[in-house]
Amino acid sequence: MLARLRSLGRMIFRRSRWERETSEELQFHIEQRAEHLARSGLPREEALRRARLEFGGVEGYRERCREARGARWIDELSRNLVYAARSMRKSPGFTAVAVLSLALGIGANAAVFGLVHRLLLTKLPVRDPGGLYQVVLISSSGTHYRMPYPKFEMLRDNFNFFDPLLGWGSYRWDLTVEDRKQPAQVAIVTGNYFDTLGLGPALGRLLTSRDEQARATEIAVISHGLWQTVFAGDPGVVGRSLKLREAAFQVIGVAPPGFFGTELGAAPDVYLPLHAVERFTPGVLQRQGAMWFEIMARLKREIPMATIQAILREKWPALDA
Repeated sequence: MLARLRSLGRMIFRRSRWERETSEELQFHIEQRAEHLARSGLPREEALRRARLEFGGVEGYRERCREARGARWIDELSRNLVYAARSMRKSPGFTAVAVLSLALGIGANAAVFGLVHRLLLTKLPVRDPGGLYQVVLISSSGTHYRMPYPKFEMLRDNFNFFDPLLGWGSYRWDLTVEDRKQPAQVAIVTGNYFDTLGLGPALGRLLTSRDEQARATEIAVISHGLWQTVFAGDPGVVGRSLKLREAAFQVIGVAPPGFFGTELGAAPDVYLPLHAVERFTPGVLQRQGAMWFEIMARLKREIPMATIQAILREKWPALDA
């Protein structure tokens, strides 16, 4: 409680600084999105215009930040959830990918459980986007953290209400194709990433659970935008090679058009199988202290949220091990 009050106090008494920082953060995300759109062939001005439309005005962005950081009393939770559900139904043009804080507080024994809007996109072309929740570590001050990969394994293997879990890590690496080098956004994804989202390839095939079981490390899926810009839409791109930080990968497929990943401001150009990360950071999949992994889940609809909360609160000591 004291930590929440301190966080709220900082927002109130340092309002001008907080508003400046949120404005700068919004501008950063807009620039990142515009850069991706420009790489797909749009003129720079049109790319900026579309990016601004996707993120909305600065006041709306600040309001979402206030909601994520401000104190919330338990008796307000149900009203917030009802309001969020109504908003989603009334705005079919926008899809909210919610963040679900699943009783995983850093240094906190009490469960923190709630829904806040995290990603607002004009279109997220996946199956049942309203049923996706991001699983986060949340500190007593309300800060969200990435997870170590072993936490993902623990959640996946010990709880039956996820249907299922998927995960990814984001990196910014140099991409080389035929001696042409440029920066690229890279997503290291679990084998069920594309299947859980209900996506099919534009060309070739996408990564699957079989690639994870085989511990594949040298294959890659490229984004539709990268295919069009770097590979000039070559229909024979499957089987061609690319390099990331001088490590070679073979292209096995192209992601569908209009899909820009699952992380705001980090639209992937290349998707790699989970075990490929060991080529760059050996041992990272085993390290408890490596906070690099993002987790998203679908929940089994027949299990009430209150039941999920109670189970996670009961099992928290094991999760923290």
